[in-house]
Amino acid sequence: MMANPYWPLGILGICVTVLILLIVVVRANPFIALLLSAVLAGVLASELPGDPGHHHAFRALELSLTEFLKTANSIWIVIVLASIIGVCLMESGAAETIVRRLLSWLGMERAGTALLASGFFLGIPVFFDTVFFLLIPLARALSLRSSHQYLFFVLVICGGAVITHSLVAPTPGPLMMADTLQLDLGFTILAGIAAGLLPAAGVMVAARWLNQRSGISAPTVSQADAA
Repeated sequence: MMANPYWPLGILGICVTVLILLIVVVRANPFIALLLSAVLAGVLASELPGDPGHHHAFRALELSLTEFLKTANSIWIVIVLASIIGVCLMESGAAETIVRRLLSWLGMERAGTALLASGFFLGIPVFFDTVFFLLIPLARALSLRSSHQYLFFVLVICGGAVITHSLVAPTPGPLMMADTLQLDLGFTILAGIAAGLLPAAGVMVAARWLNQRSGISAPTVSQADAA
């Protein structure tokens, strides 16, 4: 393994595959899946810092837990504050007001753009799953006014929220990378937003293309839902 310069890439591929299988197939908790994948990477590595040459697996577990605690200790307060802001936006109705104001500015003919922008910007202070559950009822309601647009609305919501959730702090991934690389947090937020504009445009094109080639429509509202 030492002689193969591509072995680190092999370790990466194996660990990513195991991570996906644990979450998708086994339905393991994401934290447990990430921890097990990190330990597996240490086990597969030829050498580990401070490894005396025996108890390799225990050293891999120790390093994984140590580095996780270091990372959590440096970014936990920002994640907690972001979660509080997200809850405030949800409970106060401010998030829904933002969406409806964008719809009133852009008009129904640009409802997809309004939903994309809403998901894009709400995905910064609010985690993706919260944005999804907030905006999906609006997508359903709008699709009743604009037929054959339900899939388009759902895809732009998901695309917009996923982009900023993946690129813009204070979501955990971008925040952790900014801390690891010792980057200015304000700069990383602005850079993440700028980097997400082109993918957001691509989401619009892809969502419209997929919507035109599918027969998916909004689910009908049952009497129970109406009540």
